[in-house]
Amino acid sequence: MKNFIIVITLSIWMVHFSWGQISNDEIIQIKKELRLKNNDSTTLHLYADLAAGYRFSNIDSSNLYTDKALKLANKLNLKSAVSDLTGLKAANALESGNIPEAFQFAIESLKLAEKIEDNSDLKGGAYNKIGNIYMELANYRKAIEYYEISIDNYLKVHNETSGSVLNGLSNIGNVYELMGVADSALFYQNNVYDEALKNPDRNLVVRGE
Repeated sequence: MKNFIIVITLSIWMVHFSWGQISNDEIIQIKKELRLKNNDSTTLHLYADLAAGYRFSNIDSSNLYTDKALKLANKLNLKSAVSDLTGLKAANALESGNIPEAFQFAIESLKLAEKIEDNSDLKGGAYNKIGNIYMELANYRKAIEYYEISIDNYLKVHNETSGSVLNGLSNIGNVYELMGVADSALFYQNNVYDEALKNPDRNLVVRGE
């Protein structure tokens, strides 16, 4: 089982960790860890893990723990964490159908990222979320534009087989499918499949952000 005791310094944030669904057993384990006398840095990561874990099953709980994590991130002046968690707020708002709020948080996340050195990963996440919003609005050309910018940023810090890059490519494939352009959709999804096979992590799953 994943070890949820994560030690970080005040200047380091594990940027853009997986915002994916986690098991109920893992959620129970994290909550057990929260009952211990942790320092603020560890507590921040535990809150962030819960926020991510609840994203697809309980938006209210995800927002609750995101806000708790954001409070600590601001207290510790962890700017990367604030940007990343604000991006999660955007994703949750979009999941809830609140597009204006989703756009507001996504833009805020991007602006925060732009003030941080070595920000390509954070910017990639923010641009991807803006792409998701435009896809939801059926502004498909804009969605593709932002997904491509997102991928360009991710490629500055990741290789072509990383989950972040493959997620962006898959999103473009999804957009082409929605547009009814089957050959382009198939091209992108086949590319994702082929690149994923090159990743040494055999459990790699590309999830929407």
